[in-house]
Amino acid sequence: MVKERALPNSAVFVAIDPISAKGTALFNELMQVSNVRFIFVAEGLDSHANYLMARKRGLVRQLLSADFGVLRRLADSIAKKSKANRSLIHQISDLAEVQGDGYYPERHYSVSSMSALSGARVAQLDLLKVSKDRFAADAKTLRLFSEVDFGVLLSFNLILSGPILETNWGVWSFHPADTFRYRGRPSCFWEFIDDAPFGVTLQRLAEQVDGGPVLAQRHLNLPKGKGRTLEQVRPTLEMFQLGMIPEALATVQKSGGTDLPSPDVTTSRYHHQKDADRFLPSLRYLFKVVRNLMRR
Repeated sequence: MVKERALPNSAVFVAIDPISAKGTALFNELMQVSNVRFIFVAEGLDSHANYLMARKRGLVRQLLSADFGVLRRLADSIAKKSKANRSLIHQISDLAEVQGDGYYPERHYSVSSMSALSGARVAQLDLLKVSKDRFAADAKTLRLFSEVDFGVLLSFNLILSGPILETNWGVWSFHPADTFRYRGRPSCFWEFIDDAPFGVTLQRLAEQVDGGPVLAQRHLNLPKGKGRTLEQVRPTLEMFQLGMIPEALATVQKSGGTDLPSPDVTTSRYHHQKDADRFLPSLRYLFKVVRNLMRR
């Protein structure tokens, strides 16, 4: 009789409750391939909410603060009203369903429902500020995390640092880009500017931002001219994330660890959000979107 192999133990990190439909689908998937032991919850750390608040500033105030990203948002607003653009979104989504693993359900799990479904213990995650944008886990979290094989970030928008990254198989995170070529933010933007293929990466976090071992990676092959705005591409790349956790776990188990290829930081371009908010990149994006929408 063949002895069944025990499932690896895992944890998830959550900063937004309830998590998104994408996060819900990923959690369901994770439960199929591992025993989710802990749900680490960080409260009051929704950097996405702060980002949305900044975007609500008036046009003049944004331009005076040299935030020319408003031009990108203007382009997306124009595209959103285009009937042709809405049709393209459906075409790209259908393409993603064929290339990826299909749609995720429009459900949103709360932390309590995740705990009830998986039997995972909910633990408060207290973060220690290491630098302006980096946070280390507290001693209690480190002790609990040492009991699992790996962790996955769900609805978590901060940069982790310190010993937790070196524990067992580490902390895994999705990045909507091919990190061998593009690192940083905003996702998909530089690929769009360069007319490069879009990708999504699941990697182990490292001190070098977006520089950790690549556990799984996929690319979205769009027909020429179909990727006309970032608002079309980003949701499609999110769908591509389904199936990547089991794929990565199989690779790690076969390799005996996460000693896998990592981006070469000398050749993989890294950008801060502010790089895309400069005048020329934002203006190029606006022109490309308008040009694409005028194509027949």
